[in-house]
Amino acid sequence: MAGRVLVVADEVDLRYALTDRLTRVGFNVVTATNGAAGMAILRLWQINGVLLDMELPDREGLTMLQQLQLLRARIPVMVMSTSEHKKELEAGLQTGAQDYILKPLNLELLTHKCQRLFA
Repeated sequence: MAGRVLVVADEVDLRYALTDRLTRVGFNVVTATNGAAGMAILRLWQINGVLLDMELPDREGLTMLQQLQLLRARIPVMVMSTSEHKKELEAGLQTGAQDYILKPLNLELLTHKCQRLFA
């Protein structure tokens, strides 16, 4: 098993696709639909990595990254967004994310990045 990954995304299809793909390559996947639920999971579970959508309904991804910094959590984070929101991705990298991936997702690239970052 490669570790436990938290997927934080509000889109059902995106959460399903990420869970399916990451489970197939050996990750144990936990999901959250918003930043508040994601932070609650991080406080309760041992998580090896976070895959974070930067466009969340209740709390933008940047806010969640800032909260992780305040907790001094050393959990690797990969942010994802569409190419129209590249500024959010850049802000995410400046706020502590280690990597990013653009939507629509290239699942092969996603798998490679997750194995490198979260294993």
